[in-house]
Amino acid sequence: MKGVKNVVGPRLKLLRKEQGFTQDALVAKLHLEGLEALNRISISKIESQVRNVTDYELQIIAHVLKVTPNDLYPPYSYVSQNIEEIRRPM
Repeated sequence: MKGVKNVVGPRLKLLRKEQGFTQDALVAKLHLEGLEALNRISISKIESQVRNVTDYELQIIAHVLKVTPNDLYPPYSYVSQNIEEIRRPM
């Protein structure tokens, strides 16, 4: 992990796939909720941890996936064990 922009990307990808959504299908649902700024490429970048995700984007993504925003975060142990890599600039 070389300097990441978010910690929710891997969980987003896992939850999206568990629910059977492609990135395009997720984007379509996000657009229906009014989040038109995201496209397949931005979802891919969030999942790859190379794009920041805003608080309101996280709220709407969680709503569409029918999870809580907390469900998108990794366990604290992951963050604490990887804090130096997470803080490192890309």
